[in-house]
Amino acid sequence: MRYTKIFLTAIILQFITISSFAQIPQVRCGTMQHLEYLKQQDPGLESRMAAEEQKLQDNISSGRFQSPGIANAPILVRVVVHVVWKNAAQNISDAQVLSQIDVLNEDYNRYNTDAGNTPSVFTSVAGNSGIHFVWQPPIQTEIQRPE
Repeated sequence: MRYTKIFLTAIILQFITISSFAQIPQVRCGTMQHLEYLKQQDPGLESRMAAEEQKLQDNISSGRFQSPGIANAPILVRVVVHVVWKNAAQNISDAQVLSQIDVLNEDYNRYNTDAGNTPSVFTSVAGNSGIHFVWQPPIQTEIQRPE
């Protein structure tokens, strides 16, 4: 009976401890706090930001960003892949890198074979992103690190 009371007391104390830690808010990103700090340091920042946002919205609504021929042109993203390896067995071939770039292009432009498996809640927004990844072949360098 005595051990049961000790065990139950330990469980209750553990529950109280865990639930008290759960109440402590965790800040995962300090972006907004930093923005508030910047606004305090520069009182005109907020009005300048609002003016820039308004200009952007005006340009979007006027169609200025949709010039014929440019609006449908893909956005090219150059990709540089750094392969770090210690011995030749750990290195990967250029063909493997190109294969993964092809997978990125298929996924971002919805050409992948499993595109039909898109959950129904996302089908209205799923489509070709207009982004095309292009591999930028690296300049081969070898760096010897001291052991």
